[in-house]
Amino acid sequence: MPRLPAFVAQLRTGWATRPVLVRDGLVAVLLALLAFAPPLLGNGTRLGELPVRPLDALAVAAALAMALPLALRRLAPALTLAVVAAGFGVQEIRGYASFASIGVVVALYSTAAHQPRFRLATAGAAVVAYGGLVWGLHSAGSAARPSDYAVFFLCLCGAWVAGSWARSRRRTEAERRRLAAAEIRAAERSEIARELHDVVTHHVTAIVVQAGAAQFLTADPARTTESLTTIADTGRRALTELRDLLGVLDPARLPAATPTFAGPPSPSPASRTSRSAPPSHPSPWPDHSSPASHPSPASSHPSPVASHPSPASSHPSPASSHPSPLHPSPAASHPSPLPSRPSSFNRQPGISDISLLIDRNRASGQPVELIEDGQAPELSEGRQITAYRVVQESLTNAMKYATGGRTVVRLGYRPDGVHIEVTTEPVAVSAGNPVGGSGRGLAGLRERVEVFGGELTAGPRRDRVFAVNAHIPAEASS
Repeated sequence: MPRLPAFVAQLRTGWATRPVLVRDGLVAVLLALLAFAPPLLGNGTRLGELPVRPLDALAVAAALAMALPLALRRLAPALTLAVVAAGFGVQEIRGYASFASIGVVVALYSTAAHQPRFRLATAGAAVVAYGGLVWGLHSAGSAARPSDYAVFFLCLCGAWVAGSWARSRRRTEAERRRLAAAEIRAAERSEIARELHDVVTHHVTAIVVQAGAAQFLTADPARTTESLTTIADTGRRALTELRDLLGVLDPARLPAATPTFAGPPSPSPASRTSRSAPPSHPSPWPDHSSPASHPSPASSHPSPVASHPSPASSHPSPASSHPSPLHPSPAASHPSPLPSRPSSFNRQPGISDISLLIDRNRASGQPVELIEDGQAPELSEGRQITAYRVVQESLTNAMKYATGGRTVVRLGYRPDGVHIEVTTEPVAVSAGNPVGGSGRGLAGLRERVEVFGGELTAGPRRDRVFAVNAHIPAEASS
């Protein structure tokens, strides 16, 4: 379809933005002017074929009554039809002829299309009025045949049917738009719920687990301080991520500057082998991941407690005085378990952040091992976020239902995508399931993965190890 010239498009847009009363008023005035224009003067409907009368004041009033009320055809359609019909009746009974008589067809169409209530009663009244007009014309000596009245009546019925069809189409379109808007709102609510679940549940679970363990560490003030510091750090991370999420939902409320927290630098590929070891800092739960390591001289690295202001910031953490000689503890090698990247309203976590996520889980006391195989393929931001969320939700569930159980995260990088496997060994005695599940996590993950053509399975294996397996294809293979 060819595009309209720019000025025509502007006129069309300007006309559509005018109020209804203005647009219909201009049409009504135009019809009234045409009724008295020389080429059309005296031309109009003559239903009864009565002798033609010359133009007089009553003829002018009848013509204006059939034209000017059309300004209210959408605001007061029934009233408009009544006035126009009265003018049309006067014209036909008196024997006038006016081009404005086309207004009765427009009024019938508008009433059928825009009358909100009593449409059936209005149609019945119109039929009765037409019958009265036919009787009046016959009484005045009209020579018209019944077939002439019937044909004109069918024309009027056609105008009503056309208006009813326009009304039905308009309502159907409005309903379609309403359903589309409702579907968009539901999808947005679902997305917000998933994001809130991913952000809140993981951090709150870590806080609850640490708080539950702290009550058994009152005999060791240093370990209690370390646990409370981890709780504070996790809370700050949760607040930062919530602030980012709320900023995305309401960009107008973005702060000028968002406080960030210092943390370890992004790990290099050469350091990935060190992450495959379980944490060696003290944990309130038994370590099931590896045999005890040999003692070594005290490490000179500062404790994470010293990196954050706290009442006990001057006391060194046991984690710094007894590190593993083979695999330094994350708590001993980094000032803080917080991520190093600054808070960004546009930056979402990806595959490169999984190692930091695992470090934070180790700092919370959960023995986690990371195994990476292959070269990470090029993945879009959405796929990387999904991979991160799969690991995050799996670690959250491990912390909820198998506190202290050995967890292994395997990332298999292939040209066609990334395969994720997270296994958690059962524990003899659970920590009481500190946080109840909403049933939203795994279901939401499955939806996320399936959006990109992948698949996700989760459940216990025969050896009672709970396993989450997900395959997220690359763009070329999906």
